[in-house]
Amino acid sequence: MVRKLFGGKKLNKRSMELIIIILAIFVLLIIVFLLMIVNQAENRDIERISSINKLREALQLYYLDKNYYPTQFQWCSLEINCNNLSTEIKPYLKEMPKDPFYPKEKNGKIYSYQYKTTADGREYKIYANLEKGKPYELNSKGGFSISLPNQ
Repeated sequence: MVRKLFGGKKLNKRSMELIIIILAIFVLLIIVFLLMIVNQAENRDIERISSINKLREALQLYYLDKNYYPTQFQWCSLEINCNNLSTEIKPYLKEMPKDPFYPKEKNGKIYSYQYKTTADGREYKIYANLEKGKPYELNSKGGFSISLPNQ
């Protein structure tokens, strides 16, 4: 059969080894490609958590200077500026984070970073949908009492 594939010529041992090596490399490349596709959702979730933690650090610095967090009484999307939150936080954070999927919706989930504070600005909560697992919530010490957005 191998002879038919290569015009009836007999393949020497070296040529056959080369073909096997090329096929093995091709199979490995396919496996790597499939693993990359599977891990993309996990990588986006890691990016979400990392972005929110950078925002947390900026909010802490803001709080140290002002003794309150940038106020937002209703849930809002960080991607659409939350009443100038990005302007207020700019000295502490160069660029406001954006969800990798924003403004997409997938499987009934809205992919956007949500932010809300208490009325006095002393506590905050940030909420983000993750592709794998439960939504991610990050809040200041007392911000756990802030109810979640209706999603």
